[in-house]
Amino acid sequence: MPTRLLVAHGEGELIFFVARHPRTSDPMMLGRRADSAILEVHRHVPPKAAKASWLVAGLEQVVQDGALYLATPIDPLLLLLPLLERARGGASSLKRESSAGLYKPLSEAFGGDEAGLEQHLTRLSGLSERLRAICDVNDKYGEPMVRLSDPLVLGWLRRKAEAVAAHLRAHAAEQQAAGATAGAAGRAMTQFDCEGDEAGAPAAAAHDAALATACHLVGEYLPDGWAARLCASLDVPEAAEAAAAEETAPPPAASHSSSSESFAPAAKEERRPDKPAAAKKPKVAEPLKKGQKTMGAFFMKKG
Repeated sequence: MPTRLLVAHGEGELIFFVARHPRTSDPMMLGRRADSAILEVHRHVPPKAAKASWLVAGLEQVVQDGALYLATPIDPLLLLLPLLERARGGASSLKRESSAGLYKPLSEAFGGDEAGLEQHLTRLSGLSERLRAICDVNDKYGEPMVRLSDPLVLGWLRRKAEAVAAHLRAHAAEQQAAGATAGAAGRAMTQFDCEGDEAGAPAAAAHDAALATACHLVGEYLPDGWAARLCASLDVPEAAEAAAAEETAPPPAASHSSSSESFAPAAKEERRPDKPAAAKKPKVAEPLKKGQKTMGAFFMKKG
């Protein structure tokens, strides 16, 4: 396998595996760090016109693959959400608690092709306690029985979106303060500067934009229906979330991917078949000159 440059969060060995994306069901590359965290591997590819490679200090070698691989933490509950939603089913055969679904052991949430995900998630410490954030848990049996709870999931998603929005606002405030210090130092206030209540409208707009962007970022990992329910619970219009999606989309000059194909060798350019060689013309024997003998005449028996 060729050498690649990976920047990962935290320390320790990463065990890579492939799982289904919770929203698109496409294969995605993940890594487990011991029993503490699951990391998602992203791949940033430079523009096609730019030829890039890495010179690794200490190894005294050049990494031919110029892509940058980033491993960032992902909440394992996001990976479990579509599985738990499928496992709880619909109406019970006993017609009891039909709207809430059924309690089942966590092991029954994984299908046949999800054995690898089960192997890695069940090794995480504290997973049972984390499941209480989105599931009703019944501890009366030897193995805890879980059932996905819509109110718990919605509250959990709201907290995530609000935390992301708070981070975006803090980052925007830091940039604004840095710009004001650098560009507005010593400048007298003019009639065009906002003051008092007039400054509230841009601040409110920035507040709403941060929340819409947060809903979009969280919604990128949600199964069908959950992103719309999250936006509705936070009073974020779908148009605002769609605008945030356009703003956060990567530029066309660069490529971002978290697919399992990220670790596949780069495809070689298709080689065009060579043109068939022109047929050679057969050599025509030249006529013998007067007195000239053929080679066969020297091997003939003399009479």
